[in-house]
This record gives sequence, structure tokens and C-alpha cells, in this order.
Amino acid sequence: MSVSEHGNPDIAEEKYGRLSMWRAYGGDTNVALFFNNSPFMSEEVKLQAFSSPVLYADYDGFKEEFVRLVTGLEAQFDLLNKIGPDEVFKQLYWAFHMASLSTKHPGFSEEREWRVIYSPTLFGRSPIMKEEIETIGGVPQKVIKLPLKADAATGYSGYAVKEILEEIIVGPTETSWPIYESLAMLLEENGVDDAWGKVRRSDIPLRR
Repeated sequence: MSVSEHGNPDIAEEKYGRLSMWRAYGGDTNVALFFNNSPFMSEEVKLQAFSSPVLYADYDGFKEEFVRLVTGLEAQFDLLNKIGPDEVFKQLYWAFHMASLSTKHPGFSEEREWRVIYSPTLFGRSPIMKEEIETIGGVPQKVIKLPLKADAATGYSGYAVKEILEEIIVGPTETSWPIYESLAMLLEENGVDDAWGKVRRSDIPLRR
């Protein structure tokens, strides 16, 4: 899953949303969901999912980070010997796995993206994550779903919509009012406080 940091007072991002994202994503019915970041920063082992900020780097930038990693390892040979080759190999494999999924061309740096990575073949399968087959854009594919509700059986909590949702901005679209009303009604039905106040419309005059 990909998410972006939000909030830049220099361009009134808090009020209108990010124009570059409105242009690039969502089609003709853009909607941005804003969550508090506490779940992404917490240590929740039950999910077996990990948050990682994207490294925006070209060849030279990635090489610089790689050299920094190697230099750090060379400075800790005594510690690495104590850990043992198998564990060092496993940790480096995981590090390269995360890096390969969290590196992006610097031309996209304004997105300030984070990735939430779930790799059951490496980190183990989570009993909370749901795997289903859906057809998206005409392509049948496996979709991993994170339940946004508590699970008493596993002790999983803290991800309910009413706990993590800060607000919703309906992006530039000709149908903003029915989208606004529908989302507010759904939030209200699901017990979200001040449901109508959590949804608002961006008035950027975007034309496609």
C-alpha cells in the first residue's frame, strides 16, 4: 500500500489537497483520505506488515546509500561475528528486499510517499490480513485487505475507521456534492463522530 505525507503551508495543501496528486490519481472522482500516522509508526507484529519511507534517488543517490551501508558494516565486524553469518545474511536480505520496494525516481519526490509492505513468504503470514481475488481494471488479481476494525480473538485493535480517519477531501470533480453526501452518510452509519464535518470539498478548478 502507498500513502503520502500531507501538509505544506507554503502551498495551502492543508486546505485544498495536493494538486499534483489530484491530476495523477483517482480519475474523475478523486477522493483523498487522511489518516493520523500513529498506526504506521507503531510496532504491531500481528500484521506482519512494515512501513517504510520512500527513498527518492537516481543511480548515484542509491549508490551513496549503498556505500554508507557497506561502510557501516565494515565498522562493526566484531558485532557481525557475534551475530553469525546466517543472521547477518537474513537481515541484509530483508534490507535489500525493503529497499527494492521503497526506492523511486527523484522526479516523484514531492509525493513524500511511504510504502506499507506485506511479504508473507519472507516475514510470515498474518492471521489478520485477508486475501481475496478481485478483478480490477479487467485484470483478476490477489488483493490483500487490512480489516479496519478490532479483532478480539487476536487482540488486534487501533485501526478502526473512527480511530484513524482524520478527514476526507473530495477532489476536483463535477460530482463533488453527491460524493460528499454519500461519504458523510457512510461515516455516520459507521459511528464516526462529526461525520459531516470530516468530509469537505476541494475547490481547485481542475480541468482535464
